[in-house]
Amino acid sequence: MYPAFEAYKRWPNEDVDQLLSDADYVVVESGVAAIYIERVRRLNAAAKIIYYAADLLDTIGVHPFVQDQLDRNRVHIDHVCLRSTLMKDDFPWAKGRLYKAEFGINKANYERIGPNPYPGGQHAVSVGSMLFDPAYFVAVAEEMPAVTFHVIGSGLTFAAPENVKIYPEMRFVETLPFLKHATIGIAPYKLAPGVEYLAESSLKLAQYDYFGLPSVCPTFAVGEQPNRFGYNPGERASMVATTAVALAAAANGPMKGREFGSWAQVGERMLQPVQHGVPLLA
Repeated sequence: MYPAFEAYKRWPNEDVDQLLSDADYVVVESGVAAIYIERVRRLNAAAKIIYYAADLLDTIGVHPFVQDQLDRNRVHIDHVCLRSTLMKDDFPWAKGRLYKAEFGINKANYERIGPNPYPGGQHAVSVGSMLFDPAYFVAVAEEMPAVTFHVIGSGLTFAAPENVKIYPEMRFVETLPFLKHATIGIAPYKLAPGVEYLAESSLKLAQYDYFGLPSVCPTFAVGEQPNRFGYNPGERASMVATTAVALAAAANGPMKGREFGSWAQVGERMLQPVQHGVPLLA
């Protein structure tokens, strides 16, 4: 794939090049976009280039060419914003320009959440596809036939008990009723290199936190959030027992929700961390 990536990063596109040439800031999100850092700087010597590390490249399985391009062109990056402080040791070259990027929400979306999509009973929901582990649902749903498990946008179809309902991807706002009215949330992550940072960076877990939803996730993703209950990945008994604990917590009433600022505030702090008093991580 190296020759293909080399060609792709140089592929002509007048519209994109004009946008890059006119920009005051260019945010390069972790992923394939890192192949364009050199192109951005060549087109625009004055723009501030910000690397936004929502994930580590190894963890999400990005091709090694992308990591190579990030390493080669890090000199062009003005500062780095991390979604998790646990990533900072992976960016020693960014010392003195390394900041934390917080979560945000669009509160208008959460004020217009639709009606409860569930019938009566207990309902567990999972959203998203990152490091998705279907083995969790195969193991736990068999042991808990009274609970309905809703899997939204995992990108997979898999054999599972009848109480597992698999949905295609939805628009973000369409997922919110499933979260708000669920009994518990699930973040069924697989093990991967450096995956511990998900304790701070997982968007699905942050949404569960916002709703005060007891949530089930691997032990490495629990972090310091009191509404999360961790299981040992790959251990059926641990998965089942942890899910039972989360359901029991839900039966005691809603947990305290977690507060977030707006995405606009997050964006301003990411673009201008010094002006907004964002402390250096390193």
